Amino acid sequence: MVYLQEHPIIILIILAVGSVVFYVGRWVGNVNADRTSFSEFMARIENKFDEINKHVIEIFKRLPEPAIAGASPLALTEFGKKISRSSNAKKVAERLGGVLLEEIKGMPEYEIQAFASDYLKERFKPTDEEASDIKRCQYEEGVSREVVVDEVIMIELRDKLLELTGHSVNS
Repeated sequence: MVYLQEHPIIILIILAVGSVVFYVGRWVGNVNADRTSFSEFMARIENKFDEINKHVIEIFKRLPEPAIAGASPLALTEFGKKISRSSNAKKVAERLGGVLLEEIKGMPEYEIQAFASDYLKERFKPTDEEASDIKRCQYEEGVSREVVVDEVIMIELRDKLLELTGHSVNS
């Protein structure tokens, strides 16, 4: 003890080391507490992401199937073929094909597709029977008029026009 009284610097070093050990211990404790809190927080976030993921999957399940495949050239999916049958789209294409043949002579395939799309959007006047078939199909298949006419009937009309002009029909 006398030795310590003669060398006060040692007391200061012991106090400094003790303080450092004490504060490092507190810091480690806080870090561990923070890590535990952070782990709990991340677990809650993970659970929220799982919930969000379930909701997103439910939203996608409610979306209607696509009627056309995005490949080139555009083609009907199985659902699109079902809409085609339900709306008698091939019958509409047959009727319009002969009427429109003169307007498309000499056009390449891509222009025939654009022509069919424009024609249906701007000039198409369905017969009473065709209008009834389109509305019934919309109701039964749960799709819009645009899906029936602008997508499905357009593909059928394009294919009919390609056939009538001697182009290959790929869909």
